[in-house]
Amino acid sequence: MYSYNTDNKRKGARNMISFKVIEESLHHPDVGIYTAFGICAYHDKSGKHVVSVSDVFLNRNDAEALVQRCNLHKLSLVHLADVIEDAIAH
Repeated sequence: MYSYNTDNKRKGARNMISFKVIEESLHHPDVGIYTAFGICAYHDKSGKHVVSVSDVFLNRNDAEALVQRCNLHKLSLVHLADVIEDAIAH
């Protein structure tokens, strides 16, 4: 599940993006309540939320490792969905 914030888009403006882990308590009819970890991207300067991807991992360490790689390599949001797909496929 993606959640976007489209406020303050300026043509030509390039903001640095950072990623962090989000912890969620979710419910599924087949398994009940469970804890999942997602990824949130935000602007470094303003701290504003840009996008979040919910329910990506069940293990915090896996989520932290992906976020660390995204921040280390200064991942562009254009590639976020592909990077998440690759991470959960392995």
